[in-house]
Amino acid sequence: MKKSSLVMAKLGSSLENNSGDGSLLIRFSSSLDKLTKGYNRILHGLSCVLLFAMMFLTVFDVLGRNLFNSPILGTYELTGFALAITVFFSLGAAQLKGDHIEVDFLFKKLPERAQNVCNAVIYLILTLVVLLTSWQLFVYAQRLLQGNNVSGDLGIPIYVIAFLTTFGAIGFFLSLLNSFVQSVVKAVKTG
Repeated sequence: MKKSSLVMAKLGSSLENNSGDGSLLIRFSSSLDKLTKGYNRILHGLSCVLLFAMMFLTVFDVLGRNLFNSPILGTYELTGFALAITVFFSLGAAQLKGDHIEVDFLFKKLPERAQNVCNAVIYLILTLVVLLTSWQLFVYAQRLLQGNNVSGDLGIPIYVIAFLTTFGAIGFFLSLLNSFVQSVVKAVKTG
């Protein structure tokens, strides 16, 4: 633990800004926080609209099926695609609000500095995993575009959905990167 304390102290002192308005890391954290919150606010708003549209589509499909014996064609596909987009668009907002499940009964017994260092390491790993996931989603979307894959009932190009989920994964990546940077700032401040 001594070595990590020394590394964090060196990091904090090397990022000091002589102009007196805080460290470079703190300013970067503030800018990243604004960008992340703005991007995820837009995505979350779109996911709310999609969820509302899914609700109406499902209600009208059930009413049409039961009252008029005429269901809406493609409801299953549309709700499936909308659900995928809604989930991916909401991941970043959930991370920013701290709505993901955490098991922290042992973690809370650690000293504050150790908690901040552990958070930084965990968020770094998660950030890298989600970055790789975003990249692979983008590569997959490109393959779907080249293959001209479309859905079965409505003929919707599937690459559009894959690209949209990539935007959601990027929002989640930004949220995790933001959490990582904030954890590093907290670890440096408590050192």
